[in-house]
Amino acid sequence: MITDPREENRWTYLVYQCAPSSEVRGRRNGFEGGCLNWSIKKTKLDTETWRQPVQANCRWHGCNRRPRIHSHTVVRFDDKEMAKEYMNMKNNEQWQSHIPLGELEGEEV
Repeated sequence: MITDPREENRWTYLVYQCAPSSEVRGRRNGFEGGCLNWSIKKTKLDTETWRQPVQANCRWHGCNRRPRIHSHTVVRFDDKEMAKEYMNMKNNEQWQSHIPLGELEGEEV
């Protein structure tokens, strides 16, 4: 039970990946898509009892997907700066994994 009224309206930051769809809905009946970048969604949902997928918007340029995020596919933070730091770390890992090894070492490919 929440006793402090300020705790009731506290924001939660959800860090999620714009991944290929796991739900086939409507006219688009494929699992393709997803830029694989990580984003943040700010919410006041009770993340302890959250069961239904939540609609999000991918914030990356050129990706117009609106992924449905599930409670088991996100990382929750109470602090916005920590959420941004985690998102940046995951995006850096993602981008580093797509650079050919020669480019990392300064060699031509």
